Amino acid sequence: MLDSMTLSAAMVTDERHGVLAANPLARALYAPLFGSATTLGSGHANLVRYHFLDPGARDFYGDWNLTADMLVASLRTEAGRHPHDAGTRELVGELTTASAAFRARWNTHNILLHARGTKLFRHPEAGRLSLSYHSLGLPVSVGETRQMCVCTAEPGSADEEKLILLASLAAPRPTDGRPGTGERSGPRAGVAGPTMGR
Repeated sequence: MLDSMTLSAAMVTDERHGVLAANPLARALYAPLFGSATTLGSGHANLVRYHFLDPGARDFYGDWNLTADMLVASLRTEAGRHPHDAGTRELVGELTTASAAFRARWNTHNILLHARGTKLFRHPEAGRLSLSYHSLGLPVSVGETRQMCVCTAEPGSADEEKLILLASLAAPRPTDGRPGTGERSGPRAGVAGPTMGR
């Protein structure tokens, strides 16, 4: 399903904002996340860990403070729903110890959530982008939900042209003309786990 969204950057995350799946355009858009030491060191991408523990996140997000507030509010909401979840408690403990910015936000007890809005990026290859996003809950079992976030650009805009550029960078690139021998020019697919709908 994700890979069919060729001009939308789509990813699925768990309740702790760990990336479970991402389409090629999302991997290209979030290349700094997937190439971050916070991802490579742990073996999986986590939006909250990257946001607060990688200094480069402040350059990548054009609205770092707003995104930080939203991530912490969402994480606190999930912590309230599942107070005994060991993974959430471990992540919160790690970030509370390592990041004063996270700790200050966590102590405000804000649980305001945003299902749609605008995200601002400063991409190392595409430059500045302003993208609309929609977040959709995907129930997987009783009391357990995944989130699919889809980022899109206004049709005909400069931001759409930049997404098209990123999509071309993420597209399979043939090496010798034979089917099945292409290589992706974008970030490695394996970092975020398997893509969906392939």
